[in-house]
Amino acid sequence: VAAEHPDVVVRFATTAARVVFWRGTRYSPAWVTGTGLWMGDQSVEAWRVGKEDKEGCFEHMQDRHCRQSHVRILENTPARVLVHWRYAPVSVYEHLWRVHPKTGWACWVDEYYFIYPDAVGVRKVSWKKETLGRPRQFQESLPFCNPGQVPGDVVEENFATIANMEGRTLTLRFTAHPRKKSMEEIPPRPNIQKYNFKGAVDPFIVFEPGDRMKYIGDRDIRSLHRPWGCNHWPVGQARCDGRTVQAADRPTHFLGFPISYPPIHTRGDRRWWNGLYGMTDLSMADLVVLARSWARAPLLNVKTKGFRSLGYDMSQRAYVLERTGTAGKVKLVCNLAASPESPLFHPAFLVRNWGEAQAEAALDGRPLAAGRDFRRGILHRLEGADLVLWIRYRGTVPVELTMEQRQ
Repeated sequence: VAAEHPDVVVRFATTAARVVFWRGTRYSPAWVTGTGLWMGDQSVEAWRVGKEDKEGCFEHMQDRHCRQSHVRILENTPARVLVHWRYAPVSVYEHLWRVHPKTGWACWVDEYYFIYPDAVGVRKVSWKKETLGRPRQFQESLPFCNPGQVPGDVVEENFATIANMEGRTLTLRFTAHPRKKSMEEIPPRPNIQKYNFKGAVDPFIVFEPGDRMKYIGDRDIRSLHRPWGCNHWPVGQARCDGRTVQAADRPTHFLGFPISYPPIHTRGDRRWWNGLYGMTDLSMADLVVLARSWARAPLLNVKTKGFRSLGYDMSQRAYVLERTGTAGKVKLVCNLAASPESPLFHPAFLVRNWGEAQAEAALDGRPLAAGRDFRRGILHRLEGADLVLWIRYRGTVPVELTMEQRQ
């Protein structure tokens, strides 16, 4: 039996959009508009092939009772929220994926969501090396229909737009003559997608350069105005991994395309991939700028002693620095080499071992006032305290950032 308050909701000061980790989705997060339009995404999915395929796919959707799925808040400051979702892919028979015959351990996935005040966050999906195997799928965009809705109540006829880092775009449509797009039509190396919702804001995803985006094509116009998709998830309790909709009588997920296969990183015994998610009114041109700021972050150069740069961490969408000195006044000055190809777009900073005192900050000598455009927080650890800053600032020319402990 679920507790009284099992879910996690992340809200924002400047938009009615929110991120909802809901037990009805087995705690996988959905980005939700202020008018109640939902955009979900799939978990890590795996399956067997040929004669070995006796259980269908293994994924979070089949965990109907949330036995192998839970969510917790790791950070909650004005500058950012960090939510951890942990799950094991399971089959409709509630069997785990690739159980080790000696240890009994199976494949478990840790997803970390670093969410910032501009309703943009990083999804970091991590698993232990050698536990997942192949075939596998990491991502599938899934808008929802509430009971009584059909897809045309959620998305526009031009339902999605994709783009690459150079700004070339392609629009996908519901049409009477749907077809797969040709290689000549698809922008080279696409890694950005935006669904076109009915309303003021739209969900988007930016993958790292090197992403392989597949299933790029139009859809049948008849599916826009009738019940369509599958309703075994969310909420559904049916023991199946694909229940086709017959009526608009319950929550439904639909579309699911394009599907991306992002670059995989490995360190030690862990593997992971990163994706930049959000719900926004940004144009596609603005999303390209955001993508460049994340994938081609401007170089940061520390100018003062007592600090060092640990580089830009795409998994956090943040510059990571470390305080190395303990004596004297705590003041950090650094340069950010922004340019049109490496712009700044609402940058965030994590300063390890900063201390308990809050920070004052300035850009090119202009003080930043805490509020809508400048957020800060202190992260308390057993070893000390870290500073996290977020700044609503966009720029394509070099800028100097100063941080100083508030007396």
